[in-house]
Amino acid sequence: MYGRYAAGSSVAAQDNNDLYSGFDGAGSSSIIHEPIGGYAMQAMARGTTAMQMTEDPRPMTSVKGAGYKSNVGSPFDPVAQTHRGKMAALKKKIENGPEFVAKEMEREINQLIVESATAKVNRSYVVALDKAKEAVRRERLLVRHCEQNGLAEHINVDLSFATQFNLAVQYTANDMMNEALNIYTVMVKTKQFANAGRLRVNMGNIYYKQKKYPAAIKMYRMAMDLVGATSKDTRYLIMRNIGNAFVRLGQFQDAIQAFESIMDGAADSQTGFNLVVCYFALGDKDKMKKGFLQLLMVPVEGMGDDKVGGDLLSKYYAKRQAAHSKYVLWAAKLIAPVIEETSDAGFQWLISHLKSPKPGSDAGAHVDGSRSWYERLSMELELCHGISFLKQGDFPGAMAIFRSIERQQLDMHDQAACNLSFLYFLEGDYAQAKKYADMAVQENRYNASALVNRGNVHFVEDEFDAAQEMYLEAIGVEADCTEAVFNLALVYKQLGKLEDALGAFRKLHNLCPKNPEIISHIADIYDLVDVPAEAAEWYKILLGLVPTDGNALARLGRIACKLEDQTQALHCFTEAYQYNPVSMEVISWLGVWYVKSELYESAILFFQRAAEIEPGEIKWKLMVASCYRRMGAMEKALQLYKRIHSQEPDSVECLRYLCSIYRDTHQDALYEEYAKKLERLDRKEEPVAGQEPVRAESATPTPAPSVPVIEDVKPGAMPVTSTMAVPAAKVATTATDDEFDAEDDDDELLPM
Repeated sequence: MYGRYAAGSSVAAQDNNDLYSGFDGAGSSSIIHEPIGGYAMQAMARGTTAMQMTEDPRPMTSVKGAGYKSNVGSPFDPVAQTHRGKMAALKKKIENGPEFVAKEMEREINQLIVESATAKVNRSYVVALDKAKEAVRRERLLVRHCEQNGLAEHINVDLSFATQFNLAVQYTANDMMNEALNIYTVMVKTKQFANAGRLRVNMGNIYYKQKKYPAAIKMYRMAMDLVGATSKDTRYLIMRNIGNAFVRLGQFQDAIQAFESIMDGAADSQTGFNLVVCYFALGDKDKMKKGFLQLLMVPVEGMGDDKVGGDLLSKYYAKRQAAHSKYVLWAAKLIAPVIEETSDAGFQWLISHLKSPKPGSDAGAHVDGSRSWYERLSMELELCHGISFLKQGDFPGAMAIFRSIERQQLDMHDQAACNLSFLYFLEGDYAQAKKYADMAVQENRYNASALVNRGNVHFVEDEFDAAQEMYLEAIGVEADCTEAVFNLALVYKQLGKLEDALGAFRKLHNLCPKNPEIISHIADIYDLVDVPAEAAEWYKILLGLVPTDGNALARLGRIACKLEDQTQALHCFTEAYQYNPVSMEVISWLGVWYVKSELYESAILFFQRAAEIEPGEIKWKLMVASCYRRMGAMEKALQLYKRIHSQEPDSVECLRYLCSIYRDTHQDALYEEYAKKLERLDRKEEPVAGQEPVRAESATPTPAPSVPVIEDVKPGAMPVTSTMAVPAAKVATTATDDEFDAEDDDDELLPM
């Protein structure tokens, strides 16, 4: 009790252990302002229990309790540790009770749920699912324990909901959609779970992933009916899902209704972009412009704040602004070619509304509030405008735009200079390309695209070491810069570092596993290092992507020849001829193979095809005539040799075959005539001393052309070019495989 107590009240009636409880709360103000003879005098006149009866008067008692304790002389024990004997036994008994066991089980279940959620965040989905299943199992044991021990009121419904919900989430993460749907269905039908109807959003998401869009829309609408009018943000999120599902179904009008409702109530960048896409799908130019202006008016947190900090809030604002910029640029690039008569006019309309919207309009007021941010966005759109000129092949128009950006005061000079370097490189003006690449690197040393363009100039100037340095620096800035890795591999190939080149191409293959050009280079390097089995495997992978590539089929056929698999080689060259009937390598190989197989009629067809492709090359006609000789059609062979001699009177090979035929047919006069001509040509073509004459009969076929490299040009806001003058991959060929077998004399060897 606080304050005074009545005079004359019995103090002895109070508890002996709390004699001073009446004074512990006494305030000093009640005694200071009391007149003498009042409360103070009464306190001085009366005694207390602890006061000894002496003749001397007792000094005034303090207004604060003295901390009196009974049992004077007992050890200091403020928390009554000396009396724990019976209590400890009671506590031990409680710890063994059913309530304590239930609490421990509940604690373990909560821990399993936390571990499951943590494993999912760490992408350990299987572990997360196992933990979730164990939590559900233990929660059922807990319910059974409570029912058996009469603790039904201790059953935690929220814990049951948490375990079931976590299990459904983990099933979804493991792509076990049907199991997740079963759990969600049971949960929404359980009346004990409050607000379980909202789980229909999760069910709708699962149906959306399964491309069952009508079922997803049904679930979203049921969930929206259960969400109260106060949860407007949640309703708009569900409505956005409904709109996305309608887009997937191609019902753009229904999707537009959903998106327009969101833009009127709680506009966001993603919904604004989706609305523009729907207008684009319907081809409504006016609505596309309206949707783009609505997208510009979407409020973005921190848009007007130019200060950039390192705290979490600033990073969040920067992330939201980057997302908004992405949607604005995507929408602009989508509608620019169609909102006006020309793509150029469309870009001009969009850029003008970003730079200077109509005064007094909502968009104008919004843009004025964050002028610098929208100016930078307009410059990025101008870069996209320049790239659109590149796609149309209008290099002067692209250069004009990039030069105008270069003269602006915004910090985008490096991108403009990089694009100009790219354009000059494509035009073959390497001096200007080098100038602007150096400018871009000086503006921003961490611009990987500029470093690649600078390395490309070194490459075409045969400065491979300098190019290698630039590409390595670009990879250091941007580890997944595919252009830098590709060009670095080409440099290694030029320098003869085939193992390094192979490693770079293998790394690039991991980044771009379905790129035919990369696979072609890997196969070519394995062929160069004389590992034909690996080369054959990679060429088969390449043909799986481009089955009609005649050059790849020819290379695989050549490798089959190395592996002495003539059947596979014939199949590959035959397929190659179907897709590339003008390949001289393929035609000559097939002609020689048919000659070896003594199928001269088929061989003649291929050699005649070669003569049509190269009419000025006499050797193909000689091959046809030689096939006639082998077939025994001497008259056809003789007539063909005569036509060849009339066209090429200085052909030593033709004269030799004519002399051979006239000698075998005993036409001595004609034999003597052509023998004299042959003797004159032999004297005229007498070889220099120490040099052996080259016989046409032992020449080998023309080496196979290298697999052409697809030049990869990647124009963009910060373009990088990979258009390298890749040297032809030289593949050694042996003459023994392609020559005819000698029969009776050397004259029977067909010239190649």
